[in-house]
Amino acid sequence: MHPLASRPIDDFAWPEGFKSAAWLCWHVDGDAGVHASGKPVDSNFASFSEARYGVTTALPRILELCAEYQTPASFAFPAFVVEQQPDIVIACVEAGHEIVHHGYLHEDVSKLTPDEEEDILGRSTEIIVKLTGQRPIGWTAPSWGLSLGTVDLLHRHGFLYDNSLMEHDVPTVFDFEDRPLFELSISTVLDDWQQFGVDLANASGGFAAVSAAFSLWRDELLGLGHYGGLFSPTFHPNLVGRPGSLRALAALLDETREGKGIWWTNGRAIAEHCLAIHSANEDVGDR
Repeated sequence: MHPLASRPIDDFAWPEGFKSAAWLCWHVDGDAGVHASGKPVDSNFASFSEARYGVTTALPRILELCAEYQTPASFAFPAFVVEQQPDIVIACVEAGHEIVHHGYLHEDVSKLTPDEEEDILGRSTEIIVKLTGQRPIGWTAPSWGLSLGTVDLLHRHGFLYDNSLMEHDVPTVFDFEDRPLFELSISTVLDDWQQFGVDLANASGGFAAVSAAFSLWRDELLGLGHYGGLFSPTFHPNLVGRPGSLRALAALLDETREGKGIWWTNGRAIAEHCLAIHSANEDVGDR
C-alpha cells in the first residue's frame, strides 16, 4: 500500500471527556545516530558523548518527570542501543512505558533494498522482544525515511501503527483486508531537532531559546486541542532532556495535563483506541 494512502477513521472521536490527545515520543538514538551519520567512529568522540548524554544523563530524569506527572510515554530505541544500553530500556518498561521500533542503527530505509529493510525490521524486533518480552506495535522512521514498501512491510510484520508521516492532525488508517495499520502523524514543527539540533562534526545547526521553542509547541498543543487533533512531538533526550528544556516541559505539563480536555497518553493507547473504533465500525457494517 502506498505510504500516502491512509484515510480518516470513520466516526473518530477521542475517549469520553477529552477533546484532543497528546503523547511524548522520545527518540533515544544514542550512538546509533552517530553511526548512521557516517562519521568515522574513531575520531568523533564529542558527537558520541553528546548522543550518550541523552541515554545516561537525561533519560533517568525523563523517567522521573513521567512518574511525577503520571504520564505514560513512548520511547523509540534503535535496536543497537537496546543491545548497548539494556538497563535503561528495562527501566522504561518497568515504569510502564512503551518501547517503539526505531530501526537497528537508525537507518534511513528509503536508501535500502527491500530485503535489507525487511531484515533490519525483523532482526531489530527480535532484539527488542528478547530483552523486554514485549513485541513492539509501533514503528517510527529514522530520519523520516520510508520506502514504497514500508507500509506493507509494517503490516506484514504485525505492527499496529506508524509514526512517520505528516498529512493529518488526527490518526488515520491504512485499510488492509485482514487488519488495519494506523498512522499517528508527526510534524517538523514538533521536532526538537529543528530547534536544538547541531551537527558537531560539520558545525551546522543552531540553538533556539528554550522559551521560544516551548512557546511554539504550547501554541501547537492548544491549537490542536481546539481542532480536536493529536499533539505528536518528536523529542530527543539529548535535546529536550537538557535541564532547561525539561523544566519547560514540566511547566507545559503543569498547565495542560488537567482541565484542558487533553488526553495525555502514549502511542500504544492511542493506536488501541483507534482499533476499537475501527473494529466497531466494521461490526456495524457486517450487520
